[in-house]
Amino acid sequence: MINSQIRNSKIMVFGSGPVVLFVHGFPEGWFGWRKQIPVFAGAGFRTIAPDMRGYGDSSAPEGVNNYTYLHIVGDLIGLLDALGVEKLPGEAEARIDQVTYDGFFRHVFSDKFATLLPDWSKAFEEKGPLPEWTSEEDLAYFISEFRKHGLTPAINYYRALDLSWELTAAWTNHKVMVPTIFMIGDHDLVYHFPNAKQDIERMAERVPLLKKITVVEGANHFLQLERADIVNDHILQFFKSF
Repeated sequence: MINSQIRNSKIMVFGSGPVVLFVHGFPEGWFGWRKQIPVFAGAGFRTIAPDMRGYGDSSAPEGVNNYTYLHIVGDLIGLLDALGVEKLPGEAEARIDQVTYDGFFRHVFSDKFATLLPDWSKAFEEKGPLPEWTSEEDLAYFISEFRKHGLTPAINYYRALDLSWELTAAWTNHKVMVPTIFMIGDHDLVYHFPNAKQDIERMAERVPLLKKITVVEGANHFLQLERADIVNDHILQFFKSF
């Protein structure tokens, strides 16, 4: 495994072969793919997992305007260029300020977190046990990484959503012409957002090359960690179809 800094970003590179780029969401960092990286490297892929801007040892520029969709895309293209990858397959802030990092991550990763929403702030009132797929050591790592920049840069991605939509308005009616699979847990809060299920069912209208939709029973938001075997198997089988 190679742990390096490229273009002000921390990246983890493991294995050799066709490239698999693992892009994390909030609040994980590259470490959110820890149960996929060795599996895919062992299957003959070159795995690349960066800390996105604002996370861990990557740079964290100030200002919401530095966290739009275009910045994300630019960062990823820059990283791949630097690594020589030539072909691609196509009220919150105030509340979080009152919570310790330990308490924050214990509750975000807790199985009970989604059931306490939409009044999600209640999820931080009492500490609960960690789920089986997250250890105390994992939690300690997340905490140490977020102490480097705090939560503000990571949350800036959400604060920049309006600007991102404005900047990408020209692509509003464009379709995603890349082979795709979609997975979600049926206990994931996102799955129960208004119209979410209908939007998922209609996904093929916007993603014509959508191959499969999988709803994993009893699974929550961090699907790649909670049900790593299922996620790994589905993605590997998908790759083998090409």
